[in-house]
Amino acid sequence: MFAFLNIELIRARAADIRREVGALRAYAKMPEGAFADDPEKVRAARYGLIVVVEAAAASGTRSLAPRATR
Repeated sequence: MFAFLNIELIRARAADIRREVGALRAYAKMPEGAFADDPEKVRAARYGLIVVVEAAAASGTRSLAPRATR
């Protein structure tokens, strides 16, 4: 039924999302000042959000696009 899905790609992107969300949760537990005063942590959090969005988009686009061309 779902033979067109690239399961390995979806699993890999899901792992990327889980990893980055874990890091973002750790930042969320920090006192706001400690986080905001550390430019490296702010940059890392921004990058983590980008990774999550791109991984979610890639898993949907690359998995479902072949189906749309049929």
